Amino acid sequence: MNRLNRRLARLVEAGALARFRPEAARGAGSEQYHYHIPGARPCQWKHVAGVAEVRACLVADGRVKLVCWETEPLLAGMGGQRADALAVIERGKLALAAYVEVDRGTMTRRAVRAKLDAYRTHERSGLWLREPWVRLQSTPTYPLVWVVTGRKCDEPAGVWVIREAGEGIDRWLSMTTSSGVGRGGR
Repeated sequence: MNRLNRRLARLVEAGALARFRPEAARGAGSEQYHYHIPGARPCQWKHVAGVAEVRACLVADGRVKLVCWETEPLLAGMGGQRADALAVIERGKLALAAYVEVDRGTMTRRAVRAKLDAYRTHERSGLWLREPWVRLQSTPTYPLVWVVTGRKCDEPAGVWVIREAGEGIDRWLSMTTSSGVGRGGR
């Protein structure tokens, strides 16, 4: 058993993950285990997979380096509000922090607006300046908010509505190369 499978087995034993093996087609051998968070509904699995897909894209993109990834970070002072993830990527001496929100069309526009309003309140509060990832920037700058969705929605200041993480990287890199400046240089 390789190291990854041993770790997954330990997480299952500890109750942090659950697994199942779907039925294979007759004569096809056995299927691989599918892992999920216990108690999560199947509709949440797509969301978790969407967040993981953003991370995988950032790791695989050779133009930037993912230097920080935090899943479901608590937004300090916001009464339990969480982002889906926080990513900090860098290229050379420039660093970009971005809160990631994955919406697969399950949130109402009102809910999306309320979440974006919470980010604006969080930015104004200044509490984010105490977060450990801020030290990755020489000039502390509030993270962009990447809303990863397949549907069209408004794009207020500081929010990028994108279809996948690569699109966010493209926009940031074009912004930094055209102006020579990026959000939160190192």
